[in-house]
Amino acid sequence: MTRLQPFGNRVVILLEDKEENLGGIIVTTSKNNSNKGTVVAVGDGEDVKDIKVGDTVIFSLHSGVDYLEDTSSYKVVDVRDIIGKVIGE
Repeated sequence: MTRLQPFGNRVVILLEDKEENLGGIIVTTSKNNSNKGTVVAVGDGEDVKDIKVGDTVIFSLHSGVDYLEDTSSYKVVDVRDIIGKVIGE
């Protein structure tokens, strides 16, 4: 869990590893190239009411600011850069 509390319409997302299946071989790529993650903190802005801590979201790949804390990689993004929530995962 991060110690960063975002302001306004920003959210903090814990990045997930991206895995690809290449002919039966699973390859894990860098977290920095991932556009999927779990929301761990939500700002107090008006536009973030539909995003909750624990939601798995997809966001624009080149959006936001990278943030490292301990051994975890996070992305701080504006809620407008979140494309949608992953349901049923």
